[in-house]
Parts: sequence; structure tokens; C-alpha cells
Amino acid sequence: VTDLLTQLESSAAADLIPLQKAVIESVQKGQRKELIGQTERLLKLLKSPDPEVRQIAVWALARGNNTTLAPVLIQLIRNDPHFDVAREAYSGLCVLSRKLDGVGLSKNPLGNTEEENESGLETKARQWRAEAAKRWEAWYLTVRPYHERNDLQDLKK
Repeated sequence: VTDLLTQLESSAAADLIPLQKAVIESVQKGQRKELIGQTERLLKLLKSPDPEVRQIAVWALARGNNTTLAPVLIQLIRNDPHFDVAREAYSGLCVLSRKLDGVGLSKNPLGNTEEENESGLETKARQWRAEAAKRWEAWYLTVRPYHERNDLQDLKK
């Protein structure tokens, strides 16, 4: 896992598909604990200019079983400039939360996009992002760690 992350961090990682497959295989083969130890590196990869690198980092973070990272994924839904990263963050929250159906929104909100113009798609994506972030934030407020409670978020209820 460490070598794979080093390759992702390097600018020479032009062909990301084999790296992505290798990360997935390593987690599926039981190297999840190694991945958990790489959280800081994965968080740095979220700042990569390459959306595919960010997607891989999101996928890996979600499988680290650390619910305190949910706010990071929620912010990616809301703010990442690349919609595929936002969708990966949504899927990642489904895994992290163990709510495989998510929070009641489609994982493919743009559906069949052949008939819509670009402006319509942007509107759909913006609405989906806002609603998804709102619903995941509501979920997180119910499961967040005790040390994060008794804050201003509680007053909103």
C-alpha cells in the first residue's frame, strides 16, 4: 500500500487505472490496516489537481472505517470541482456509514444525460450536491464522536 501511495503522489503516475486497481486489490486482500495507517497521506492526495487521484484517495479513505473523516467527504460532495469526485465521496459515505442505499438519493443523479443541455446538467448536479451534503451532515450529527458533541450544531435542532 505504501508503494502504491508513493506512485500516486508522484507526478509520473500518468496511467492511474492500474494503480487504482492495485489499491482496490490490496484492500480486498486484507491489507486494510496498512491503508488505515496512511490516512494523512490520503488526505494530502485530496489536494491533487488530478480528479482521478482524488477519487482513488476518497475510495481508500472511505474504507478506513474512520467516521471522523465523514465531514471531509461531505465537503467533497459540496465543493470538489469535479463531479465524479463528489459522486465517489457519496459512495464512500455509503460504505463508511454502512448505509449501502445512502441517504435516499440516486448515486447517479445525472442519469441519462443525452437529452439535456449543459446548463440543465449543471443545475441538476448543483441541486444533488446541496441535498446530498445536507442529508449526510444530518446523518453525521447523529453518529459523530462524543468529543464533537455539545457544539453549535446542537442548537440548530
